[in-house]
Amino acid sequence: MKNNLLPIWNRWLVRFIYAPGDDEETLLSKNIWAGIVTSTFFLGLTVMAVYGCLGLNILVYLMAGFCAYLLTIMLVYLHIRKYAEEFFVATEIFKMLFAVAAVLITGGILHSGGFVFIGFAGIYFALLFPDPGKVRFLLLLYLTTVVLEALLQPYVTPLVQFSDAENLTLFVLYFMATAITLYFFSGFTTGNACASGNWKPKSSGRSMRRGAIFSPIFHTNSAPR
Repeated sequence: MKNNLLPIWNRWLVRFIYAPGDDEETLLSKNIWAGIVTSTFFLGLTVMAVYGCLGLNILVYLMAGFCAYLLTIMLVYLHIRKYAEEFFVATEIFKMLFAVAAVLITGGILHSGGFVFIGFAGIYFALLFPDPGKVRFLLLLYLTTVVLEALLQPYVTPLVQFSDAENLTLFVLYFMATAITLYFFSGFTTGNACASGNWKPKSSGRSMRRGAIFSPIFHTNSAPR
């Protein structure tokens, strides 16, 4: 079942993101960014609902702004269908800065309920880009924000406070959401590579990822009509 989902996702997604002249590397970048921003948007809505149930109105408004940004950048991208890597970088920088603000609002890393994990998945997804060196600086930026949050911990006065149970529960949920997202994204990539016969241990990782994700698209587009 899992091996069938990625080609279906690709065929559906290519209708929205494909632009004339796109090659495999361009489509790879587009697919990665679209998957990240879509999953993050729906996770943001879920978290906003959780905060609403807990009566944490400040965080509800904060997450509403977070989701509004993602929705806006998605709509802008669907309009121009170019510069996927630039959109990815803009999204990840926003998520990291958002996490800093949320961590400070909730009293620092130890009391943030897992906000520090926002933006972490993007560090891994950056490795899947055709040229990960272009976005490698995101790792340094993320680590810098984490160190900054740790240094500011003793001086932060929280605007929103979680109970110990809420803090632990939210921390675990954020961590699980990040781990599950990474697992399924990796599973779709490598699983489809094996199923389509593109798994070549001696070939470069970049070539394998490219073939794993986009061979179904180009096969579909080149089929007789």
